[in-house]
Amino acid sequence: MASLTDQIDTILERLGTSFLLSGYLPSALFLGALALFVLAGAPYPLVVLPVAPADQQATGTISSLLNILADAVSALLLPILLGVLLMALNTLIIRLFEGAYAWEQLLLWFSIRRNRRRVRRLYGELVELKVKYTGYLADTMDQRLSAGDNTQSAIAAATFPHLIQKAHDRLEQESPRQTLPRREASVKPTALGNAFAVLEEYPYERYGMDAMIYWPRLRPLVEAEYGAQLANYKMLLDMLLNVAFLAVLFGVICLVLAISYWAWLPGLVAFVAWSIAYASYQGGVQIVYGIKETISLSFDFYRHRLLKEFDLPVPADLQHEQALWLQLGQFLRRGEGFYHPKWEAPAMGEKGSVE
Repeated sequence: MASLTDQIDTILERLGTSFLLSGYLPSALFLGALALFVLAGAPYPLVVLPVAPADQQATGTISSLLNILADAVSALLLPILLGVLLMALNTLIIRLFEGAYAWEQLLLWFSIRRNRRRVRRLYGELVELKVKYTGYLADTMDQRLSAGDNTQSAIAAATFPHLIQKAHDRLEQESPRQTLPRREASVKPTALGNAFAVLEEYPYERYGMDAMIYWPRLRPLVEAEYGAQLANYKMLLDMLLNVAFLAVLFGVICLVLAISYWAWLPGLVAFVAWSIAYASYQGGVQIVYGIKETISLSFDFYRHRLLKEFDLPVPADLQHEQALWLQLGQFLRRGEGFYHPKWEAPAMGEKGSVE
């Protein structure tokens, strides 16, 4: 018969390292703190465990062993059950910290307003210039400019890149690291939500690729090292957000104790718990920026593999490639056949125009 240690090792191997770190460990810490500070051991217990009379305490060795075994099984199984629940609620917890729910946006309206004001100040000029420049490129590609507009076209071709370059130079001096999306519609009330918005914005700004549509299709095509790196990042993100979530919950319980007993010690414990939650949350935000770098590299290096999977040629220049990704994205999103790219883009290294 295998020992208890071997059985535990087998269970953890089947559950995986990801569950151990991001599900089981935060749950075990939470339940341990709950038992230590709240249930029975604290000076201000939430639940007072009954103590048997002295004449009933000595009930025999077998009963004591059974109690010890029951406690050990509970200490092992309860964190597993709570960890499984956390893994099942993973998407909901991430969206909670993103500030994606309508009730959060109502409560944090002032944060959204502040972030949008900052986005307008930082990126308003750049976004406006890029919209105008994109419109000019679309007109050029569709050959809608008349022969008499050649002078205007030449001026626009020389002016827009210069103005956009100046806007980028100003941004790099004022805000070297992008922490907010450039478009107001993508702004979230929390730092985590804005970090994810910046992540999703990168492939669209560079290549016209909607990350929500293309990333699930591109991920199987990237090299294994990138996939392993992303898996590690995701495991750390889940662990930190689960710690933050449970620490906030534990702090609320301690605050209830502090108010109920009018005592300072549970209030101090609540402050420590919320400090841990804040530190874990900020660590999660930094992890998202690490995920952004890895996903950005994946789009930079492997997006042409995705074109081959769709049996589409690689365009000769970036403008044609952006148009191709936009059209293919409309097809994938809406499903209508007329959205699918019907023109044959000039392949890399070949001369030709879009038909």
